[in-house]
Amino acid sequence: MATSNTAVFLQDEITCEMRDRAYRICRDYLHGAWKLITPHEMVIKQISGGLSNLLYYCALPASNPPKATEPSEVLLRIYGQVHGEDALESVLAESVIFALLSERRLGPRLYGVFPGGRLEQFISSE
Repeated sequence: MATSNTAVFLQDEITCEMRDRAYRICRDYLHGAWKLITPHEMVIKQISGGLSNLLYYCALPASNPPKATEPSEVLLRIYGQVHGEDALESVLAESVIFALLSERRLGPRLYGVFPGGRLEQFISSE
């Protein structure tokens, strides 16, 4: 395992399918330099620690710096399997709360919500 600013990145190889999915999501929800890179240029690493979600660090390559106010790195959260009667309501409530906190600048920025997950600001813990 490698660490960067205490985020623990897994050494597992990212599948082509996951790389393409992450690339499409970043390209669709972000602008500027994110639309100019290819899937293989994008930096993507899986982050450990998600209880039911899969977490991925996605970043622009050093050769493509961000334009203006766009982020150079983001956190891609893919919702995991949730079980139980209230599972869907729980995911919806969490998404609404996250969006409200982000809007009020009390939490990470929200860059996009899509079926099965969301794209948010990556905050490295130091």
